[in-house]
Amino acid sequence: MITAMSLFARLYCSSVMQQDVYVFMDFMTLVVTLWVLCKLQFRLRSTYSKDLDQFPLLYLLGPCVLLSIISYPKTGYPVLHRMLWAFGVYLETVQIIPQLNLMQSIRVIEPHTAHYVFALGVSNLLNCIHFVIRMVEGNKHLFKIIGPGTWAGVTLVSKLLSFLMLGDFSFYYIKSLIDGQRLVRLPV
Repeated sequence: MITAMSLFARLYCSSVMQQDVYVFMDFMTLVVTLWVLCKLQFRLRSTYSKDLDQFPLLYLLGPCVLLSIISYPKTGYPVLHRMLWAFGVYLETVQIIPQLNLMQSIRVIEPHTAHYVFALGVSNLLNCIHFVIRMVEGNKHLFKIIGPGTWAGVTLVSKLLSFLMLGDFSFYYIKSLIDGQRLVRLPV
């Protein structure tokens, strides 16, 4: 659900601020995420462990809202759009925390969940690399969107944090693949 919220914020801001191919990609990602949510809500509901999934979402949403009010890109776009974009970036950074918390409680991760979380890690890594390449190349359109100041650094740090949070899981995922295990077992 948090992923859908961050994607919705990013899609709205992309459609208003960027108006390029990334809008279509964000839209498709949101559609797939909503499809996964529907599957989880209706077809896979019996596999959900509500007693283990007790991470308070306010612990994520509150700081993201506060940070987006304090630190957002300094561009010519309306301030509400810039704050919403910042909110989406911050929320995208921490969106995996409830899933990691749940997986830490369970300790044995099923293959579909493991593949999904590992794919998120790879996506975060590629997203970070893409952002750095665009910055190094001096992409004028990117600089127009992010504006002057420290926002580029804030975005880069958030992308790195998101990737690093999945690093531990990725290690055990790759280790289980090398060992030929279908299930990923996290240490105590």
